[in-house]
Amino acid sequence: MPTRWNSTFDMLDRAEKFEKAFQAFDLTHPSFKNDLGDGFPKITYWSYARKIRDLLGLFKIKTTNASATKHVTINMFYSEIMDIYRHLRKMRDTDIQSKLMADKMQEKFDKYWGTSNKGFNYILYFAAILDPRLKLRVLSFGYAEVFRAEKRNETDEQLKKRIETAVTFITDELEIVFKHYEDKLNRERPSSSQASQRVSKVAGSTDGSSSYFAQFKSAGGSSSYETKKELQKYLDDIEEPDYEGFDILQWWKVSSSKIR
Repeated sequence: MPTRWNSTFDMLDRAEKFEKAFQAFDLTHPSFKNDLGDGFPKITYWSYARKIRDLLGLFKIKTTNASATKHVTINMFYSEIMDIYRHLRKMRDTDIQSKLMADKMQEKFDKYWGTSNKGFNYILYFAAILDPRLKLRVLSFGYAEVFRAEKRNETDEQLKKRIETAVTFITDELEIVFKHYEDKLNRERPSSSQASQRVSKVAGSTDGSSSYFAQFKSAGGSSSYETKKELQKYLDDIEEPDYEGFDILQWWKVSSSKIR
């Protein structure tokens, strides 16, 4: 029966602690080994179990990180997935048993996180993009590593084009989601006729305010940065520096005044 990677780690980690108990029991009960027959764990079995346990240790850590409930984790999924991808590649470069196991694990990994863009949960990618420390650059960096590992016979320009296509595919989906909420927000805002009435009132005011500036703004007069969608403004800004204790929810709370 197939077993989850982290569950296999738990079983091996607990079983390994009984190695000396098996050895002591064998010394005090001579018939013990005969009773178990082929089921008696040999020294090589313990050695291999420890090796597999160590290889699976990373998956246990990543599962624990993803299951945390007292802080936000979804924004870090992409970094965690890339760590797993690198670990699988490392496993495939060791002995034949580890390589065979890694090949099977790679198949399951590719099913959910491969580069075919099929079956992706885009919400997870959006969460990575909406981490101000990562944005789109983290996707480009990851795709570059994955594509280079494929060792295709392609030029740097062709590789760059493939990366751009993969990232664009995801950002296009993000644009669709953004447009959905933008339209919803616009329906809740005052109509253009109501806005025009307010401009007319401002134009006829005598309180010293600039009616010309009000009409300029209502006609769409502003800098290229101001006319960008909030999403594009966010993506164009430089990434935030990373530091210990970074609170993504607090960052968005503080930044909500300029990014809505």
